[in-house]
Amino acid sequence: ILQKKLTAMNIINVSLLYFLILINLITPVLTNKQCSADIEGNDVVSVDPYKVREIGGEQLVIELPCQSKQIDEKSVKCKFQSYPENIFDGIKLGDNQVSCVTPAHIYLGTHAVYVSVDNGTSFGYVGSYFAESEDLLMPFLKIQDIDPAAVLFDFT
Repeated sequence: ILQKKLTAMNIINVSLLYFLILINLITPVLTNKQCSADIEGNDVVSVDPYKVREIGGEQLVIELPCQSKQIDEKSVKCKFQSYPENIFDGIKLGDNQVSCVTPAHIYLGTHAVYVSVDNGTSFGYVGSYFAESEDLLMPFLKIQDIDPAAVLFDFT
């Protein structure tokens, strides 16, 4: 009986070990934290939303999966394919998340956004998004919850 219990425990331990190894292998895929680079060596990032209006002014949320060092609040800079000579200020949203506001686009289609986390010294991250005609996208609405007590009416 003792031999059967030990064999059953060994099977469970080996199964658990294989399970843990499998989890370690697929976790980067499940969490989308794998690092990949373009042909220039820039880390490829995810950009949300993918489709934006050609007139610009839309916020892109950019995930930096390979970012390991702390990002300084003021060090985020963005550069867009449409205006490669201009550098725009970005915003740090979280440890691995930044935001850039799109400029007006010269043409419709796929555009690149380059992100720097070292105050524009290097632009080591690149992502892509699609500039679309306003007529083809849903209306741009931003709903804010307003405190009714803060709204004042002056009828005098």
